[in-house]
Amino acid sequence: MRCIIVGMALEGPKAAIDDILNRTRLRLCEYRDAGGHDDDFLQALVHEFVTEARLHEAGAGAVHMALSVYRMVLQQEQIWELTDAVEMRDSALKTLWQIDDL
Repeated sequence: MRCIIVGMALEGPKAAIDDILNRTRLRLCEYRDAGGHDDDFLQALVHEFVTEARLHEAGAGAVHMALSVYRMVLQQEQIWELTDAVEMRDSALKTLWQIDDL
């Protein structure tokens, strides 16, 4: 099943988000390695996005924003699941240590 937004398939925007994330992650790592601060990086990134948005058709940024928010929600869910798993593991280990101490 293909989802269509304003007559546009989402495969292209999804790939664009993946590319943007990968390039941004690499640039952020390089910036940090060079001693840069995240606030400065973020200001420059926002400026680049605003400049880039002016070059695209109206609404393109909204599609990317929706995909980004969706991806953040999925990542947040994954973090919660991992946090719960770690808490369960810690609880099980604590119980095993208590049993071992008997």
